[in-house]
Amino acid sequence: MSDFSYLRPLHDKAFVEVENIKEQVLASGLILPATRERDDKNRDFGVEGYVVAVGPGRFVGKRFIETQSKAGQRVFISIRTSQMIPRPHEKATAGKTLYQLYDDEILAVIEEPTV
Repeated sequence: MSDFSYLRPLHDKAFVEVENIKEQVLASGLILPATRERDDKNRDFGVEGYVVAVGPGRFVGKRFIETQSKAGQRVFISIRTSQMIPRPHEKATAGKTLYQLYDDEILAVIEEPTV
């Protein structure tokens, strides 16, 4: 995971870093382009990533609702509901993409099973 100490999302926004899907090169030299997996109805599957920064929360009426995700958590998100953040100036983040989305758009937190 890259260093994102310079990012401080506002309200209930979260930044999630996702590994880029790599293209495949077959033994014959044919290059299969990088694509996201889709089901039989052409719907995108979600992707796994890591929360790198998250805001404190938001007000609903007079009530403050804290964000549920925390930085460092492994999460499952939908690419369709998120916005990609371009970072062409950062060499250390090659092969990774940063997405911005609302905290409640994170579909699941992936936890390691305990034995």
